[in-house]
Amino acid sequence: MLDLKLLTAHFSGTLSRMTSFVEGCWYLLDYLKNNTMFGLFKKKSEMEKLQEQYQKLMKEYHDLSTSDRTASDKAYAAADVIAKKMDALN
Repeated sequence: MLDLKLLTAHFSGTLSRMTSFVEGCWYLLDYLKNNTMFGLFKKKSEMEKLQEQYQKLMKEYHDLSTSDRTASDKAYAAADVIAKKMDALN
């Protein structure tokens, strides 16, 4: 004769594991959709492009500030021009 309690406990454990697996799959699909799949074909706005250039120039400015003051000042001036363009877009 089948033990109903044992059978129920076995399948309820399996069901909860399957539920957590399915939830994990949904989480993974949602993450991939939001972070990679549609981001590959998304064009950057003008503001995003300017922000990237600004960050790059400010990093260059910071890196050069200890070794080459003239080049550092040029990078800062270029970053300042980009900052003014970003302000004009807002």
